[in-house]
Amino acid sequence: MIYLTGPIGSPRARRKLTSDLDELYSPQMNSLDDQLDPQLRRTQRDRPLAEASPTPAGPAGQASHVPTCSFNNQDGNTLQRLYDSAFTGNFPVFQQLVTELSDLGIPIPFQQLATTCIHPEQVNDTILRYCLQNGASLDEFSTLQAVQSLEQPPQPILDVLNDYHWEGLHDPHRQRLQKAFREDPGDLVRLMDKGAIVSREFLQYEAQIALGFDAACIKVLLERLGVLHFETTGILQRAAAIGARDTVRLLLDAGADVNERIPASTSVPTRAPSTALLAAVECGEPDIVSLLLNSGARYGVMEASSAQNK
Repeated sequence: MIYLTGPIGSPRARRKLTSDLDELYSPQMNSLDDQLDPQLRRTQRDRPLAEASPTPAGPAGQASHVPTCSFNNQDGNTLQRLYDSAFTGNFPVFQQLVTELSDLGIPIPFQQLATTCIHPEQVNDTILRYCLQNGASLDEFSTLQAVQSLEQPPQPILDVLNDYHWEGLHDPHRQRLQKAFREDPGDLVRLMDKGAIVSREFLQYEAQIALGFDAACIKVLLERLGVLHFETTGILQRAAAIGARDTVRLLLDAGADVNERIPASTSVPTRAPSTALLAAVECGEPDIVSLLLNSGARYGVMEASSAQNK
């Protein structure tokens, strides 16, 4: 077991680092352990690496040749400082320590370091990029969780994610894209600039669960994708059902079909009305009903749709 002390984030982070080091260097320790005599192996197996016993005496009183592990307590302190520099975002120190450990032949845990440098207080894009260039992956479980925990990554981090074609930027059901669509038009623009895809499937999903719409976000999508992208998604019908007047107005002004019919269970989880007018009537939204009628909604379409849903 390799023991570390010092301020590496939380106690949980320190335990994780200790476990990572054991995983990295246990093969070296096992190799050494196999070459020791059974008595020495029993006394030494459960000690920290820094407390390893001196070379035992041979049969003739001479020192036996027992190979020693090159990883010592000083190297452990250097590795701990490396994690500290990744956590605090000190790239010059980070790079210097990587060089020192590499010169000693000690493998650098770039995957764990990538995870360490991603946290809500600070994310160093230079260190993250350096780790990725040296074999770390954004799709490794702990690193993936760290990235997804960032509610609003800064632009340099978005650049890194995009440069490495991280699938999270293109998955329509990622938490961050949902959050941006619901309440942050600026972040929505940034994500789309970096390749995020707001698909019709994404809009259909939001239409089923939305309790409200951010009109500014709807405007961004209309300007970038056009009103045809909203067809059959149920956004208009859902907006009518929940009384989102600004969203309904934006869609109608952009040319949305006020009498559009949608499949059952697309816009409202209960009876799923198939037109915006029927949605507004059934959900008790008189202002929306008036807006739709003034925009050309027809009673006949509403009645036909209602009959189809019975």
